[in-house]
Amino acid sequence: MLKRILFFLIILFLPTQLGRHFWPSFTQVAGFRIDYLSPTIYFSDILILFYILSGLPRLLHFLKAQIKAVIFLFAFVSLNLLFSLSPLSTLFVWLRWLYYLMFIATLRVNRVKSVSVLLPLSFSVIFIVFLEIAQFFRQASLGGPFYFLGERAFNQATPHVAKFIFNNDIFIRSYATFSHPNSLAGFLLISLFLFRLNRYSLLVQIIATIGIMFSFSKTVIASTLFYLSGLFRKNTLPLLLFLPLAVLILSPLPISSLINRTALVMPTLSIISQYPIFGVGLGGNIPSLAKNLPGNKVTPALLQPVHNLPLLVIAETGLFGLLVLASLVLKTKIYKDHLFIEFLSLILLTGGFDHYWLTLPQNKLILLIGLYLTLSHKS
Repeated sequence: MLKRILFFLIILFLPTQLGRHFWPSFTQVAGFRIDYLSPTIYFSDILILFYILSGLPRLLHFLKAQIKAVIFLFAFVSLNLLFSLSPLSTLFVWLRWLYYLMFIATLRVNRVKSVSVLLPLSFSVIFIVFLEIAQFFRQASLGGPFYFLGERAFNQATPHVAKFIFNNDIFIRSYATFSHPNSLAGFLLISLFLFRLNRYSLLVQIIATIGIMFSFSKTVIASTLFYLSGLFRKNTLPLLLFLPLAVLILSPLPISSLINRTALVMPTLSIISQYPIFGVGLGGNIPSLAKNLPGNKVTPALLQPVHNLPLLVIAETGLFGLLVLASLVLKTKIYKDHLFIEFLSLILLTGGFDHYWLTLPQNKLILLIGLYLTLSHKS
């Protein structure tokens, strides 16, 4: 019973980001504090810790049975730390990934099924879409109790707040409890995928879709339309080969939103050319950018990970990391699972123009949970 309650609360509070940030010296790049590098303890982390501890004996037994994979993983992490340009940043990024992987392994040993995820996830989705729409019509954050769920204060005067123009009027895009509207939209997209995968509540699916539309995230809206039309079930191999390259093909177009999102492509390619084999370590993309951007471009707005997942992976783990990832996919033969391909297509298309799947905790966790449920769907 305790495990079920803990798990329900974890999924329920998954979209929130109430937490305590820490700011050691390695979180500063070129004199600026970088949120992405800040070690943070979230309320959801505490819930996950108790959930892992509640099933620790079975988890340890499972890890012992997978000892070769565990040793390989720690060898890879050690290698990534060894070649990191910012070892402490890399260490804390890896600690969060390993923590989340232990949580997913606990789901595996507890044989958690989709039905246990979808009910609390539906409550989460309904809540954040309600908050998102309320913020949009207010054109500001709501404040009050929502602050304690991770809502960030913003209004029309907030610097760098996400906006869009319609009929010559400027509107603020809603954040709900996320760091950015695009991150919110990505979370809703994977939630929608899981609801449809399990044929769960048409009403909740509609609410998730409405939330995606109100995010005004062009890439996620396009991905949703492609997904709902069944595009990712056809010609999947050419799509998977093309999607990661979309940002490179479209970047020369004189579109303001594209220019902003592709500004870090060339500096990241420069980083890759300097550290092609083992990369700069997880979390090392931002410190490396400070050395590869012109002096007048080293600003907080540009000191963020490149908006392209394949480039980010190669920059931080090198061609070696890409080879390990490809070998894992080939060895497990998950590329033969059409549901996995559909899921991966969504990640690659949205990840071709953003980085949140690998950099923001809410998106990391829904990504891993979505992957776990997708691969275990048939069984």
